[in-house]
Amino acid sequence: MGLKKNIKNIICLVAVILFTMLIPNVSSAKIYTVDEVKQGKSIGRNLRLNINDLRSRNDIYCVQWRSTLNSETVTYKVVKYVEIKGNKATDNSGNTSETHKANGRLAFILANAKNYGGIKDPDEYVSTYAPQQAIWATMNSWFNKVGTELGNFNYAWDGNSEWSPKEDALSDEAIQLRTAANNYAKNVGNITDVNIENKTDSSAVKVSKQEVNGVKYIRVGPFKYKFPSKITSLEVKDENGNNINNVKVGKYYNNEQKLISIDKITSDKNFYVYLPLNTDINKITKISGKITVPKEIYTAQLWFIQCTEHQNLMIVNPGTDTIEKDFNFSTDYDIPVWTKLSIEKIDEENNTIKLPNVKFVLYNNDLGKYVKLDNNKFSSYVDRNEASEIQTDANGETPQVELKLGQYIAIETENPNTGYEKYPNETITINLNSNKHKKIKKTNKKIYGKLGIQKVDEKNNAIHLKGVKFVIYNKDTSKYVSKNVNGEISYVDSREQATVYETNDDGIIEQDNLLIGNYLLYETENQNEGYEVTAQPYEYTVGSNFTTFQMITNKKVYINISGYVWVDKPDEVKQSVRNDLYRDNDSDAADIRKPGVAVRLRNTQGNVVRETTTNNNGEYVFDKIKAEDAENYYVEFVYDGLIYQNVDLHLDKANGSKASEANLRDEFNSRFARIDGKARDEVQAKDANGNNTYNIKYDLNSAERTASIKSSNCGIAANTKNAGYVLKSNPDVDEGNIKNVNLGLYERKQADMAILQDLDQIKISVKGTNHIYKYNSRFDGGVPADDDWNVGVKFTTNKYNMTYLRPVYRADAEYQDENTDNNLKVYLSYKIMLKNQTSIYAKINSISDYYDSRYTFNGAGLGIDERGNITDNLETSSNSNIYEGQYRKVSINTNSTVKPNDNPQCVYVQFILSRENVLNLLNDEQHQKEPNLKNLAEITSYTSYTDESMGKYYAAVDKDSVIDNVVAGNNTTYEDDTDTAPNVGLTVANARQISGLIFEDSADENMLKTQNIRQGDGKFDASKENKIGGVKVELRNVDSNGNIGDIAKVYDDTLNDGQGGWTDAVLSTTSSNDGTYSFRGFVPGSYAVVYTWGDGTYSVESYKATVIEESRYNNEVGNKYFYKSLNDRIYQLNHSCSKYHPL
Repeated sequence: MGLKKNIKNIICLVAVILFTMLIPNVSSAKIYTVDEVKQGKSIGRNLRLNINDLRSRNDIYCVQWRSTLNSETVTYKVVKYVEIKGNKATDNSGNTSETHKANGRLAFILANAKNYGGIKDPDEYVSTYAPQQAIWATMNSWFNKVGTELGNFNYAWDGNSEWSPKEDALSDEAIQLRTAANNYAKNVGNITDVNIENKTDSSAVKVSKQEVNGVKYIRVGPFKYKFPSKITSLEVKDENGNNINNVKVGKYYNNEQKLISIDKITSDKNFYVYLPLNTDINKITKISGKITVPKEIYTAQLWFIQCTEHQNLMIVNPGTDTIEKDFNFSTDYDIPVWTKLSIEKIDEENNTIKLPNVKFVLYNNDLGKYVKLDNNKFSSYVDRNEASEIQTDANGETPQVELKLGQYIAIETENPNTGYEKYPNETITINLNSNKHKKIKKTNKKIYGKLGIQKVDEKNNAIHLKGVKFVIYNKDTSKYVSKNVNGEISYVDSREQATVYETNDDGIIEQDNLLIGNYLLYETENQNEGYEVTAQPYEYTVGSNFTTFQMITNKKVYINISGYVWVDKPDEVKQSVRNDLYRDNDSDAADIRKPGVAVRLRNTQGNVVRETTTNNNGEYVFDKIKAEDAENYYVEFVYDGLIYQNVDLHLDKANGSKASEANLRDEFNSRFARIDGKARDEVQAKDANGNNTYNIKYDLNSAERTASIKSSNCGIAANTKNAGYVLKSNPDVDEGNIKNVNLGLYERKQADMAILQDLDQIKISVKGTNHIYKYNSRFDGGVPADDDWNVGVKFTTNKYNMTYLRPVYRADAEYQDENTDNNLKVYLSYKIMLKNQTSIYAKINSISDYYDSRYTFNGAGLGIDERGNITDNLETSSNSNIYEGQYRKVSINTNSTVKPNDNPQCVYVQFILSRENVLNLLNDEQHQKEPNLKNLAEITSYTSYTDESMGKYYAAVDKDSVIDNVVAGNNTTYEDDTDTAPNVGLTVANARQISGLIFEDSADENMLKTQNIRQGDGKFDASKENKIGGVKVELRNVDSNGNIGDIAKVYDDTLNDGQGGWTDAVLSTTSSNDGTYSFRGFVPGSYAVVYTWGDGTYSVESYKATVIEESRYNNEVGNKYFYKSLNDRIYQLNHSCSKYHPL
C-alpha cells in the first residue's frame, strides 16, 4: 500500500515540475513572508513558497493530499482567516460556527503536534508525521461542517479521504492524536466534582472593635471554608436579609491583622469580616459567596492560502485560553454586633450612698455623634439636641442600654442631689470593645472649694496686673467674705467689713475653703499705668475641683508711642554699603543716632496732636495715648531734606525704618531747578519758575579755600502713613506700647562742580594781517590731571604762579592808520574747563568771568576755530562796573551738561587789547617787571538731576564751595568753583629786519664757451666773487595788485632824541667792499626791495641783475612768506650783478 502511494506521488511530482516549467507563476504584487502574514488577518496578501518551506517549517500544513507542490517557488494568496476557541470558530468576515466538535478537534491536533516538522524524509514525498496525517483525516469533516458556515468556505479534497480513520493509512500515533482530539472536543468547558465545605467553629466567633491602618471597624470571626480555586465574591447579610455595605475581609499575618481582597481568602484558613463602625445592623444572619473554577481550552489561528496551480496550504498559530465556571455557597449565622452599658452614680467617700436622678447623654467618640435610644435600645446617631438622656434610679443606676461597639463618652447633664457638686458636661470615657455587658461606676464630691483669679491685660494675658484690689461677695448667701488673722473664713453683711484682697506680682488672688457657689468680685483700686478701675463686678463660681485661675481682664486705655531716628552709614571697613538697618550686626557699627529731629503725631485729618524732637540719643516718645485711637494717628518726622533722605523700609524689623517721604521727595526735588549765589556764605535754591525756595548757609574755611554746608531751611517730611505702617497697639508685644516707630536716614550725595582755566592763544592783528600764538601749557599736554582739580594743589603750585609773555613789535604798536581796523589789536582767548566731580548728573547754567579792566570783552562760546574766532557763541551779559579797582565782569550762560566724572566741558572767552592799551603796557615799567593782565572765572549757577535723562531735578548743592561769592583779587576767597589763569605780560620784541648782500656774480665759464652766454649762477661764492658797495637800496610798498608804490616807512627808536619816530626806508651802501644792507622797524605788509646801481666800476652799461637759481625760484615764487624760513625774524634778501655779454 505504501509503495503504491509513493509511485503515485512521484508521478504527480513529475507532472508538477513539468507544469511549473511551462507556466511560471508570476505576480507583481508585494510579497510577504510567513511571519509577516501571521501578524494580522492578512487577507489578500501574497507569499512565495516551495516544497522546502513545507519540509522545514512546523507552522504550515498541507490540506490537499495528493495535490502538487514542487521545489520551485510559487505564489500563494491568503484567502481566509479563522480563529478557533474551544468548539467555536470565527472568520475574518465575522461569520461564526458555534459548537462543532470539528473546531475543538482541529485546535487540539495543532496544539499537541509535538513532533511535527514538514516532510519527515526529504527523499519521500509522503509525510509520515502523525500531526499531518491527523490534519488530512480531519480537514474534509471540518470543511463540510464548519467551512460551509464560515461564508460557504468548503475546500474539501477527495484525496484527504484516503486518510479516513476507517482505513489503515493512519499511523498509531496519528490514531491516538485523533482519539484524544475527539475526547477533548466532546468535553470542552465541562467542570465537575467541586466541593465547598464550611469549617467555621461558630462557638469561637467573637465580635470586637478593632483598628486597622488607622480606621476603626467592628470585627467578626474567625470564619473558615475549604474550597478549590478561589472565592471571587462574598456577601454578609443583616437581620433583615439585606447585604451589609462596605464589608471588608482580613486575616492575620505574623500576629498582625491585615485587610485583604476577597480572592486572597485562603482555603481551609481563618479569615475575619470587618464591618463599618457606624453600621446600623444588629446582627449577622448569613454569609454567602461564589467560587470560580478555571479550565484550559485550546485555540488556533488559521490562514488558508491558495495557489491555482498547486495544492492548498494552511498556516497555523496554535495556543491556549482559560474559561471559568462559578459555584455558589451560603451559610446561616446568628451573630449579634451590639453590647450593653449601664452607669452607677455613688458618693465619693461612702460608696453605699447612691445618687439618684443624675442624667447623662451618650456621645460616640468614634463617629462624632450622639446616641438616640428607643426603649433603651440604640436607634440612631444624632446631633446633641436630639440625643436621648438616661437617668439613675433610686439605686443610683441607669438601665442597661444596648449600643453598638465603639468608644463612648457619658456626659453628665444634671445632678440635683443636695450637698454634691453639679457636674454640667462632666464626662466619662467608656470603651465598648466587645458584645459583653459593661457597668461603669462614677463618684461625686462634697461642696467646698477654692477661688482663684488672675488679673491680666485684656488683649495680652501674659501681662499680669499687680496691686489690683477687690472685695468678694457671695451671691447665694448675699454676704461678703471676711478672713481673720488666722486665715479663717466668715461671711459678713457690709462691704466695709469685708476683707480687701490685692493681686500679687503675678496678678493672682486665691482663697481656699469657700462655700461652693456663685460669687461677685468688686474691683476697688487699680494702680497699673494705662488702666482704669472696672466698674462692673466679675462673676465667679466656686467649685469643689479647682483647676486653674480664672482670668479677669482689664483693658489698657493708654499706651506710649516711641522710636528713634538714626543716620545709616557703612563703616567703610567691614561694610562697603549701607544696609538700611540700625546696627544690625557687628559689621554695622558706624550708624549714629540723630538728635534734634522734629517728630509730630498727626490724626487722620492731618492735624498735629503732639509734637516733640529727638533727644541727644535720637529718641522720642509720645506718652499716654489712648490705645483705641492709635490706629487713627500717624507719626511724621521733619528733617533737612537736602542733607538726608529716608532709607528703604523694613516694617517687619524692630531696627528698621517705618516712615517714607513717598512722592514728597519728587516735589521737594522740583524746588531745586537751579542753584544761584546769594551771599559770601549762602546760596539760593529756585524752582522752575524762578521762585526762591530754600536758602543754604555754609561755613567758610579761607585757609583751606573750602566751604561746608552749615544749615538750611530745606525741611522735608517722612511719615508712617506713606510707608503703609499702621500704629496698632498689640497687647502681646511690649505691653501694648508701640515701640520702634523709627526713621532711618542716609546722607544724600551732594554736587561738586569745579573749574580750571588757561590762556589758550593770543592773536595779533595789524594792518590786515593776523598771527596766532598758542599757549595752553599750564597743564601737561593742555589737559588737567586729577590732582590739578584739587583745591589744595591748584592754588599752591607753580602752575598757579606761572606767567605768559607776549612780545609785541614797537612798530606795530606805533603804527596808526586812518582806517582804525588796520591798527594793532591783541586778541586773548581763555579756555575755561568745567568739571562735575561727583556721580550726580548736572548742568552748569552760568559762570562769571572777571577780566582785566584794560581788556575789552569780545565774546564767549563753546569752541574756537583755526583763525582764532569764537564759535558756538553763548549768551552773555555785562555791565560797566569796576570790581576791586581792576576787574570787569561778564556773565556767561553756559547751559553746559557736565557728566559725572567725565571729561570737562570747555568754554572759550575772548578779549581784545586795543593799540592804546598795548602802548601803555609796553611803556609801563611796572608791567614790564611784573606782568599783571589777569583773568578769573567762577561758577555762578548749576542744576542737578536724578539720572542721565535729566528729566527730573535732584536736590543738591556744592559740597565744598559757595558759587558766585568770589572777591576778585583776594585769592583766599577762591574755592574749587573758581580759578584764575596765569598772568599775561606784553614785552617789546626786537624790530623786524630785512637784510641782504649785493655781490658780483661770476659768469659760468662752460655756458660762456659753449653758448656764448655770460650768466652767473645767482649764488654768492666768497672765494671768488666780490661784494658790491654804493648801491642804493629802497623798501617800497606793494599794493594789492602787485604794483610797486612809494617808499615804505620804518620806525626808528633812535629818532627824536631816543623817543623814536617814522622815516623813509632808503639806504645806500657806503663801504666799497661791504655790499650789505638792512631795513628795521617796518610793520607787516607787502613790500618790494628796489636796487639802483651804476658807477665807474660797475657801470649800468656793463652790468645787469643776475638770474635767480632755478630751485630757489620755484620754492619762492609761490610763497610770498618765503623769507621766514631763511633766518628767524630777519628777512635775508641778497642781490647780485653780472657783466653783459659783449656785442
